[in-house]
Amino acid sequence: NINGIKTNGNLQVRMGDGVDTLLINDTVSLAKMDLKTGGGIDTATLRKITTSQGLFANMGAGNDHLTLDTLTGKATLDGGLGYDELTLRNVSMANVTQYSFDISTLTSKTKPVGTMDSLDVI
Repeated sequence: NINGIKTNGNLQVRMGDGVDTLLINDTVSLAKMDLKTGGGIDTATLRKITTSQGLFANMGAGNDHLTLDTLTGKATLDGGLGYDELTLRNVSMANVTQYSFDISTLTSKTKPVGTMDSLDVI
């Protein structure tokens, strides 16, 4: 887990093949953040993320779940191969580009505001 980090450079997280769980909380990168989970059934939760040059997440092969809760900056999110789920909380869709997620859910602080597949434009 990564909690409360602030970096002036890039933040890169690499996970290996297999079943992995990751939590990144209250983290700031004044450059870019890059997450690659590798193959396997992976779960990543990113909360209170601030990035100046973008968040890039590639979930790799496998049936993965990515939750992004509160983002300052832009994000490019790729579910990779497999049946992948994306949950966005308190995130503006104008700041997110997503690929290869089979189910995507957008919620506000208190309740779901919509469900879309990876082809919908909101």
